[in-house]
Amino acid sequence: MVHFSVLDYSLEDEGVKEHWDMPICADHWHFPQFHRTLIPYMIFSNCDEVRIYLNGKRIYLPKPAGCPNRIITGFLPWQPGTVKAVGICNGIEMCTHTTVTPGAPVKLEFERVPGHVRAEKGYELLLTAGARDEQGKPYFRESSRVRFRVDGPAEIIAVDNGNLMGNEPYGDTSIHMYHGKVSVLIRLSGEAGRISVSADAEGLYTGTAIVCAE
Repeated sequence: MVHFSVLDYSLEDEGVKEHWDMPICADHWHFPQFHRTLIPYMIFSNCDEVRIYLNGKRIYLPKPAGCPNRIITGFLPWQPGTVKAVGICNGIEMCTHTTVTPGAPVKLEFERVPGHVRAEKGYELLLTAGARDEQGKPYFRESSRVRFRVDGPAEIIAVDNGNLMGNEPYGDTSIHMYHGKVSVLIRLSGEAGRISVSADAEGLYTGTAIVCAE
């Protein structure tokens, strides 16, 4: 595996105890507040070698084995576009992680929706929606309030956004996005049928997830 993250110190610290804390890692390549600057990053990988490309140009990296805790750190010049990290084992490309600068957010979209589930009474399903640009790229910095609706043999029992410092109630049907994402937990009634879960936010096209309970 290989994973690229930036250290985005413009984000609010989660407020944990200092000896439990870690740098503010974020999975995006989007710094509209900067014109020219260097962005710190961390790369995590269990491969022999990692290569990184910024808009197609390769940037030199040390091997993970030569870095403390096998975590590669460094700086990349901020340029909108694409960062691609490639994991190499025995000279063979094994895995990649690509991060792309998004355009303006225009829609909500659900992630990894199971098409079919058992119509089991009390079965709970967690669905996550995120802000996307016109091409479907994730928009990390969106924080609009999202309202969920469900049609079919299920009910909404909770919402969450992953913000450890947030104080919005879980037992509602709406919550603000955090780092461009928000989740809803639904509970099935046990009846078979088509379940439609919708996510609405002002200024964004509605996202819809369809699950068939059988």
